[in-house]
Amino acid sequence: MSLLTTRQVAVLWKCSPDSARYYLRSAGVIPLQGDTTMYEGRTLYWRADDVARVQGERNTSTAKPPTTKELRKMNADAAARRALKREQQRERWAKYWRAKAEARAAAKQAAKVGKVPVQG
Repeated sequence: MSLLTTRQVAVLWKCSPDSARYYLRSAGVIPLQGDTTMYEGRTLYWRADDVARVQGERNTSTAKPPTTKELRKMNADAAARRALKREQQRERWAKYWRAKAEARAAAKQAAKVGKVPVQG
């Protein structure tokens, strides 16, 4: 049984050690042991068979690229979400400026009458 460290797996897969650890853990693989490094980190050891199995599963993904129709739909949905977000932001700013203008008008009216408005 040969063991690989997380760094060795990362070099093999051409990704970062964090990504390698994420892919292995999300596939349900548990490291055999973890040694403490001199910098108080952890070195995790993985079975070579498990690493090969996960790599095979990652390489045989059945995801197909989206069609033009699906891309148009995704782009339209994203544009609709952005438009909704912009409209909500406009409403928040309008509410803010209306409240500010009303407070200014109330302060001006109170100054004319000689009363200081109570804020609450």
